[in-house]
Amino acid sequence: MRMILPAYGKFRHTVSFTDLYRPFSIRPQQAPFRTSHANVAYMRIVLQRVSSASVSVISQQEPSHTDAMPLPEPQGIGIGFLLLVAVSDIDNEDTVSWMSHKIAHLRIFEDCAGKMNRSIQEIKGSILSISQFTLYGDARKGNRPSFTAAGKPEHAAQIWDQFNEALRSQGIIVRTGTFGAHMSVQLVNDGPVTLILER
Repeated sequence: MRMILPAYGKFRHTVSFTDLYRPFSIRPQQAPFRTSHANVAYMRIVLQRVSSASVSVISQQEPSHTDAMPLPEPQGIGIGFLLLVAVSDIDNEDTVSWMSHKIAHLRIFEDCAGKMNRSIQEIKGSILSISQFTLYGDARKGNRPSFTAAGKPEHAAQIWDQFNEALRSQGIIVRTGTFGAHMSVQLVNDGPVTLILER
């Protein structure tokens, strides 16, 4: 189908609808949450709104298998957020500042009208922060996930500590698991409300 478009009072140009509505695609560099390196991403966090959450450290290192054993006294919180945090090699102080500010000001707690309109700061909630590099697991090829996008342990541990301190500096109580340890995490997801956050 074709139509005639006026030009300065005269009908001079014709154009088809296929010309007006040509399909387009997003270039790879325009896709959200990506960098110039295909295997690298920024800090990735799974945030769960909880009425309670706790963590127990089973072993200081990831075991090759899980044995049944009594758990030590857990460290936990009441109302607030459970954060599963993955750090990449390109994360830095800017990432920490952006992500900690975003989480401190997210309005996902109900107000008196039942709407999500209050932040964790406003309700005086707490945060349980757990390091979890497996959030970078890529299972698109084969059956064994690849974790090459995860940051090196020394760098990831440093950034994770800075992130937790940045949350504390905003007046939020933050409890943590142990970096690189085998842990047992329990939670009561309130809602449920779960968000995936990336810069």
